[in-house]
This record gives sequence, structure tokens and C-alpha cells, in this order.
Amino acid sequence: LTVTGTWAVGNYAHGGGFVIGVPIALAVCPGPIVRRLAGALGTAVLVAGFVLTAALWRDHVNLSSHAGDEEARIAIKELDNKQYDDAARRLEHAVKLSPKDANAWYNYGVALQYTDSHIGETSLTAWKRSLALEPGDETTKGAVAHALARDADDAAGDDRPDIAERLYRESLATKETPIAAWNFSLLLDQQGKAGEAMKMRDLAHELDPNFGSDAGSD
Repeated sequence: LTVTGTWAVGNYAHGGGFVIGVPIALAVCPGPIVRRLAGALGTAVLVAGFVLTAALWRDHVNLSSHAGDEEARIAIKELDNKQYDDAARRLEHAVKLSPKDANAWYNYGVALQYTDSHIGETSLTAWKRSLALEPGDETTKGAVAHALARDADDAAGDDRPDIAERLYRESLATKETPIAAWNFSLLLDQQGKAGEAMKMRDLAHELDPNFGSDAGSD
């Protein structure tokens, strides 16, 4: 039922109940005192083992693809409360538990706009991980495209036209936005590529007819 998605059954909970139920039965059912004492001791050992495992080694024994869901849910509340560093740390734990959780990676990217990563990620790399997991998500596409465009603007401002051009192209390939197309056209004009610059301006106006010639870096 769980595998087919018909009904989510707590398989580990039921399995654990069976495992610990056996020594409990041996302890409480009438019979030789040695068997009952052995059952009681076995129960105590199992309970202690379960508690220690849950407390100390949960990250290693929780093999569920949704292991990080609880952490990710709490992190969303922390983001809403602008507790960005707390949210980032919690989301780092969430993506460690569930590295294929696109939503957790996306929210981690949101948090990293306001705080530093402790695992060497940036907003852009976190969003790229999210997009790789869900390539059709338009919100994530927009986040990646805008982040790339901002980096391209910075590169253009620092007189690194080759890097800026590469980033603008990657941004527009991810998702076409008027601001990226327009700013790219300005760079192309500076490089003497008037024909392609005109195409980029036309694209900007096609994406947003109200996008005027006074638009600039954002």
C-alpha cells in the first residue's frame, strides 16, 4: 500500500512494534521466571537502542526520501519571520537528509540572499540544484535567470564583458526576461554587435511591450 501510494502505512513503526512486542510478550505472559526476566531485559535493551538511535544516529538510519520534510517546514516559518541564519542552518540539515528535495533547495537559496552558507553554496547554486531536480518549475527558472542576470550586470560593471556575455546568455537560455535582454543589448552595443543588440531589444519589448528605452540595470 505504501509503495503504490494507495495508503501511507507507518511500516517502520509497525515493524518496530513487532520487534519490541516479542520480548514484551515473553516478559508478561505466564511461564518460567527465567524466560520472563530475559524478555524484560530484552525489552529494556531494545528500548534503549531505539532511543539512542533516534537521538544520535537519526541522520544515518532514516532512509526515507522525505527525511528532511520536518526541518524544511520549520525553516519556512523561520523565513517568514526573517530568521534567515536559523532557516539556512535548518535547510542545510534538510537537504543533507533529503538531497533530492527541490523545494528545500529553493528555499535554501532564498535564505542565502540574506545570510552566508555553511556548506559552500550560494543562492544561485542552490537554485540551480533545485532546477536540476524539477526542470519545469517556472518559479525556480525565474530565480536562476534573475540571479544570473544580476551576476552579468556586475561583471559588465566591472569591465569583464566576456564573463557578462556568457552569464547573460545563460540567463536568457534559462528563462527569457526583459531586463536581461535589454541589459545584454547594451553590452552588445558596446562590443559593436549592433545586429544582435537590436534582436535583444526587440526581445525585451516582445516580453514586455511597456519596457522602455530608459530601462537599465536592476
